[in-house]
Amino acid sequence: MPSKKITERLDSGEVLLMDGGTGSELQRRGVNVLKDATSELKAWAATSNIDNPDVVQQVHQDYFRVGADIIISNNFWTTPTSMDRIGLRDDWKKYATAAAQNAVKARDATNLEGYVAGGIAAPTLFFRLGINKPDIEIMGEESFTQDYVEHSQILADEGADFILAEYVGYIADCVGAVKACSQVGLPVILAIRHVDREGNMQFGENVETLCDELKGLPVDA
Repeated sequence: MPSKKITERLDSGEVLLMDGGTGSELQRRGVNVLKDATSELKAWAATSNIDNPDVVQQVHQDYFRVGADIIISNNFWTTPTSMDRIGLRDDWKKYATAAAQNAVKARDATNLEGYVAGGIAAPTLFFRLGINKPDIEIMGEESFTQDYVEHSQILADEGADFILAEYVGYIADCVGAVKACSQVGLPVILAIRHVDREGNMQFGENVETLCDELKGLPVDA
């Protein structure tokens, strides 16, 4: 594991380079990333964590080899809501654990000072249900929080260096994800999606408003 926490290096002003796409790179290398899915939104590359762990680890290692300081574990669609789309909800923890293990193994074999971001994508239930409102409202706060906490705990237990709540769309979901992910005691970094040049988020909300809502909450970047 790295000798310094990622927050120490960021606070000191260092610039750290994150990896590129994992699912698209797996696909380029011949992995069937859409196994049992009828669209890319169903389980993007999740099953490869168990079906093709060697290739997943190779992708992570190659990003380190070309200069990345951070790799994101292949957990983008290993959430229970995502695995439910291909009938594997009961097995989501198995795939989530395998993704974290693959990332840590790749880091330990390639760059001991590199960081593993435990990535958790938003449920994005509005895609499937056609309901234009935050996931936390669709699921209910208790279920939403439970999904994030359980996923974060798996990532923490398997050696992730921080939790990356990624591809989040609504401010309410950003706030809920930060609160939930922080419960496992690791640094939390938030990544939001589809922001335009004026700072407007996907659903008409603004990054400035998001920052106001995040004040006082345990988010590190």
